[in-house]
Amino acid sequence: MKKIYTCGKMSGISFIEQMMWRSRIESEIKSALDFGQSVKFIHPPLYYNYEENNHKTEREILEWEMTQVHDCDILIVNTDGIEDTTGSHMELGAVQGINRFGDMHIFVVGLGKSDNLHPWIKESCIRIEDDYAKAAEYIVEYLLT
Repeated sequence: MKKIYTCGKMSGISFIEQMMWRSRIESEIKSALDFGQSVKFIHPPLYYNYEENNHKTEREILEWEMTQVHDCDILIVNTDGIEDTTGSHMELGAVQGINRFGDMHIFVVGLGKSDNLHPWIKESCIRIEDDYAKAAEYIVEYLLT
């Protein structure tokens, strides 16, 4: 079973805002899957978020998230607000390290606007789509086969 990790801004926005785009892309991807295909989604706010504070240290969150990133097949990054999220930058950096020096490959798909992104963010993504249905179609057709 393929695993998709959803990366995006969490601090400074509500749990509902954190989950809205994640739930939408999950729904779009599941709708586009062929019968019998299944995918596991890892949405970090469902495990650690800033409203519940279920963690004792920031290290706990860092270790958990980096392990999940390392174990995923696809990382979907929400590019909206990415300039304000250190965690997303670290996750993308980890994927770059894994892809260049590891023994596996993780595909990164951007979701959102690409106009004013830092060039390294753009280069980290195999593709950036601002349309959820197009992003889901691409992921299912090209990355989940």
